[in-house]
This record gives sequence, C-alpha cells and structure tokens, in this order.
Amino acid sequence: MTQLGVDMKVRIGSDGEEHMNRAGNSIYHFVHNKCRSVLLLRKWVNSEAVGLNGQKHRKRIFCDLVNACAFDAIVETGTFKGDSAAYMAQTASLPVYTSELSARFTILARIRLRAVPNIKFFTGDSREFLKRLPTVLNDRAKRLFLYLDAHWYADLPLEGELDIICQDWRNFVIMIDDFQVPGDEGYGYDSYDAEKTLSFDRFSHVFQKLGLVSFFPNSPSSEETGVKRGCVVLARERQMIEILSRIPSLCREETRREPTLWPDAC
Repeated sequence: MTQLGVDMKVRIGSDGEEHMNRAGNSIYHFVHNKCRSVLLLRKWVNSEAVGLNGQKHRKRIFCDLVNACAFDAIVETGTFKGDSAAYMAQTASLPVYTSELSARFTILARIRLRAVPNIKFFTGDSREFLKRLPTVLNDRAKRLFLYLDAHWYADLPLEGELDIICQDWRNFVIMIDDFQVPGDEGYGYDSYDAEKTLSFDRFSHVFQKLGLVSFFPNSPSSEETGVKRGCVVLARERQMIEILSRIPSLCREETRREPTLWPDAC
C-alpha cells in the first residue's frame, strides 16, 4: 500500500472514530435527558425528604411562621420541580403562587403537582412576576410569605426582587434560600463571585436600605437534615418583627451567639 493509501486509511479511521464518539455522546445525552425527565415527572408525594431541601429545622421555621403570622398567601420564585411549592401548599393550606424562569421546569412541575390544589404557576423572570403580583392578588393589604429561590443562573435577581417587594407590599415575611448563615459554615450557600454571593456581608446594606430586619436559623447545621442549605428570614413591619422575635426557631441577627451556644441563644 502506498503512503497515500496509508494516510487515507488513517484519516478515514480517525474520522470514523470521531463520528462514532459524537454519535455515542448524542445517544448518551438523549438517554440521560429522557431518564431525567421521567424521574422529574414522577408524581409528587409528601415525605420528610421532600420540600424545603428536606431540612427538618427549615420546615420547623416555616411551620412556626405560618402558625404565628396568619399569612393570606405564599409566593415562591424558582419553582424548579415544585417540591417546595407543594409542601408549602399542603402544610399551610394556603394558595401558592410560584414562578419559574424555565418553561420546561414549569411544565414538569405542573404535571408532577397536578393533584395538589391551590398552586398557580407562572413562567418568566422572577422580577417581572413580582411586578405583576399586585394585579394577580388584587389586594395589596394581603399578608404574604415570600420564598425566594430564583438564584441559579448567571443573573442574580435577589436585590431587584427585594426592591419590588418592599415597594409594593407592607405586610410580608421573606425567606431567602441558599443564604449564608454567619458563624456556621456547615450551612451551604450560593456564591458565584464576590458580587454574587448570598451572604450578610454582601446584602446587609441592601437590607438596611430597605428597612429589613434579619433573622437566621436558631439551630446549628450539625442538627439539620437534608442538604443543609442556609437561609435568612426578613421582615420590615414592626408587628411582624415583634412576632418573629418571639419565634424560638429563629434568632435575630444582632442577638446572635457563637454556634456552640445556639441551642440557648435568643
């Protein structure tokens, strides 16, 4: 065989191998996406491991807030699979309005939660959803619980979300998921870069500007279950701040102790 023939055989062999690799990758991604969609489409079933990251102390905070605050409705940004929306709807027996940027996840959540009443789904940017909320609810006097969990992509909408909420509503409590708990690194939080970190250092000036008072979990991460993500709870209206200050599962920011003292704190 001539050198030209050898070169052509090597090139054809290499091209064929590359083609097979591409085909294999395409098949893998097709199967992966199909299997993932099938798993996501499984009907929602309530359990200790489902909703609010499967965290028992996070759920305790939510139940304490619901029992103490007499909310009229629940608002969520970042539906994803719908686990938290369904958990909150069933636990609180309140209407839930949830927004998701991805149309695909909105469809999946609608299918999974088809047996759960009182959930209304919206698709789009969380800030645009919050701007529409007064029209959707048709009553600015409603007392709201807002669960903010739309921070997933390169864009971090949290500051804009807080601005809109504080502009449009008076009676509310906000819980931000994936937020750093000062003094307890066992709680996970989102950090994309220095300006996109969900931490008190990054957002304290925003809270102060908007008149928001911060509360954190009063249980150490060592006692938490599930994926152990941190959170912060915010309120602005005086009555709501007083109510939150009496909730044992929460600790007001300026009265915090070292993590080893948390069980006796507040």
